[in-house]
Amino acid sequence: MTRSRFIQAAGALAALLLLAQCAPMQLQAPASEQLPAYSPVISTQQLRLVDPQGNIRAALLLTEGGEPELELYGKDGGTRFALGLAGGKGPGLILKDSNGKPRTVLFMSDDGGPSISLLNADGKVASTMGLLQDERPFLRLAGTVDNSGMFFYVGNDGLPTAVIIGEAGKVLWSVPETIQAPGEDTTP
Repeated sequence: MTRSRFIQAAGALAALLLLAQCAPMQLQAPASEQLPAYSPVISTQQLRLVDPQGNIRAALLLTEGGEPELELYGKDGGTRFALGLAGGKGPGLILKDSNGKPRTVLFMSDDGGPSISLLNADGKVASTMGLLQDERPFLRLAGTVDNSGMFFYVGNDGLPTAVIIGEAGKVLWSVPETIQAPGEDTTP
C-alpha cells in the first residue's frame, strides 16, 4: 500500500468515526423541544375544559377547603352543576338555576343517610326527603314562617307518622298524637 493510499484510508476512517460520533446528536431534538417521558398520572389542582371561544365550560378542581369538585358551567359562565364532597361530610350534588342559585341538592351524610332537597328562589329549603340515620324514610315540607312545616316519616314502631309544626317549632298536630317532631329536643 502506497503512502498516499494509506493517508486516504486513514482520512476516510477518521471521517467515519467523526460522523458516527456526531450522528446521534443530529437525530436528537434540542432539549427545549423534547417531550417528557410518558406518565400515566397527571397531578394538578385544576383541569378546565373550554369551548372554541375560550370560555370555561367544565372544571375539575379543589375547593378552597381542599375538597375535590366537578363543576359544569352554562354558556353565560355561571355554575349550573357541582359534584363534590361537602366539607368532608359526604358527597353532594347541586343543581343551580340560570341565576346561579342552588335549587336541588342531593347529599349523602357520613353515616350513609341520603337526602334530596328542593330550594326556593331565595335559597331556602322548601322540601326534603331522605332516610334517617336508622334507615327510616322521611319527608319534610317547609313552611314560610319561622320553623313551621310538615313532617311525614316512619316512627320507631314502624308506623307512619305525620306532624304539623307551627311558629317557633311548636307541634300543632300529630298522628299519632303523642309524637314529637323529628329533631325536637325533649330535654328540660
